[in-house]
Amino acid sequence: MHVFVGRVPHSNRYKRTVASESVRLQKCSRITTQSMSENTTSASKTGLFGWNELITSDVEAAKAFYGAVFGWDSETKTMAPGWEYTMFKLGDTVVGGMFGVTPDMGPIPPHWLSYVMSQDIEADVAKAVAAGAAILKESTEVPNTGTLAILRDPQGAAFALWKCAGTVQCE
Repeated sequence: MHVFVGRVPHSNRYKRTVASESVRLQKCSRITTQSMSENTTSASKTGLFGWNELITSDVEAAKAFYGAVFGWDSETKTMAPGWEYTMFKLGDTVVGGMFGVTPDMGPIPPHWLSYVMSQDIEADVAKAVAAGAAILKESTEVPNTGTLAILRDPQGAAFALWKCAGTVQCE
């Protein structure tokens, strides 16, 4: 559920990445629904972090690293031809997601993106912009799953907002 959100020197590259990720978001809505609903921590409440996602250049190395460091198991599913999404789990608890950087994203460094839960994406985006944030990805609906927006705070740190669809239980 992510596009690169760091300081991007070529805005056209970012726009291509956003467009390609919009297609990916639609394709991964089923696993996203499962992922967010399986995260049964209280973090699914408004204003709290509710999801973390790793975008990496080496999925297998990341699986090995996080497995060794935190004891995370990984489960990878094919979401669309040529695109896989990995769920990190600690026991029965889903702790985050991961996918590999694709060529259409351009040269981007591996990074984590954290999602803050929202009940009103548009209002939260407006408050963030008024406080100095930049919009990196406008509010986007992921069919049957929810809505997200990606922002960069005034200090340059990126984060996403997530609102579950009315038919999806995120708590």
